[in-house]
Amino acid sequence: SKIKVLFCPSDRAGVGHFRSIWPAQHLKRNHSDEFEIHIDASPNVENINELAKYDIIHFHRMLGPYETSEKVFKALKERGVTLILDIDDYWMPPSTHHLYPIIVSEKMDKKIENNIRLADMITCTTDIFANEIRKINPNVSIIPNALNMDEQMWSSTAAPDPHGRVRVSWIGGSSHLHDLKKVSDSMAMLSNDNTLKGKFQFIMCGF
Repeated sequence: SKIKVLFCPSDRAGVGHFRSIWPAQHLKRNHSDEFEIHIDASPNVENINELAKYDIIHFHRMLGPYETSEKVFKALKERGVTLILDIDDYWMPPSTHHLYPIIVSEKMDKKIENNIRLADMITCTTDIFANEIRKINPNVSIIPNALNMDEQMWSSTAAPDPHGRVRVSWIGGSSHLHDLKKVSDSMAMLSNDNTLKGKFQFIMCGF
């Protein structure tokens, strides 16, 4: 009588880890009496009979190639499977994004929009983003990005700065370079404030 749920993470390190694997592990750990949880990063979408064993399939942006979405989604829905698409970021990035030319040439934004339209339900990150998604699919729920600080990866033996400085840290990928530039004026103001000299430290990490 348990609800069978298949989580299909887009990867096992970044978005897939935080928005698919962790939620799946949470359900399995705390609600195993209600849910039977499975995780598969590479589901065989050609095997509809196997996928149809699940009551719910939760995936990030795509379930198999975009080109087969119409066929696969239709077949699974006919078998009673509820399809939940998760998306963490807007499908058309700004022109400053390094993948922008590829997304435009491959019409990736239109393919993602179509998957949003075909899915039974969407999970996303914020209220603002949810309002954009509702223009395509009104059935949206918000799962904010969050960190489980009890996970081992967040354990730290770091001690307070011996000089009493406040550490300001930033981490991000190369696609966020232009976002970082937006705070450059504020950083310059801090650096030029003589009353704050020696009281803070910027730590920049990225790819």
